[in-house]
Amino acid sequence: MAVGTAHIALVHKEVSVSRTLSVSVSLIGAVLLAVALPGSAMAGGLYLKLSTEKPEARAEEPVALRLTATATRSFDLPATPVLLVDDGSGMQPRSEFQCNGLSAASRITPDRSWAGSCEITFPKPGAYQVRMRYRLADQIVETNKVSVKVLAAGPKTAQE
Repeated sequence: MAVGTAHIALVHKEVSVSRTLSVSVSLIGAVLLAVALPGSAMAGGLYLKLSTEKPEARAEEPVALRLTATATRSFDLPATPVLLVDDGSGMQPRSEFQCNGLSAASRITPDRSWAGSCEITFPKPGAYQVRMRYRLADQIVETNKVSVKVLAAGPKTAQE
């Protein structure tokens, strides 16, 4: 009888170890996914990243924004995002800003990412933060923030 009891205890420990290992592997996978896409905004399998090559510009000078999208399931990205701008008064939709160039709806799948670009012009000097928001059928997805420093309009210097 004592031998049977020892065997049951051993099996129980093996099950506990495999459950712990399974949870650890799942957590490691989640951490690796988060590390693989730094700076991206994620929602339900859609990863959006907004970037700019020129984080400093003059007022009334267009600034190019680049949007990349990858997904773990299929999504239809609408043609026009809502542009959110923070000029010091808080991040909010701003209809006076337009991102000219993003005009075609796109299908993003796990094996087909998407990239697009547009230009935005800031009317006056200051520090701005920009992000894009897409309203999908089942959720709202936002990009990360991009910072742009806008200098006073004027003649360009030799460095520019």
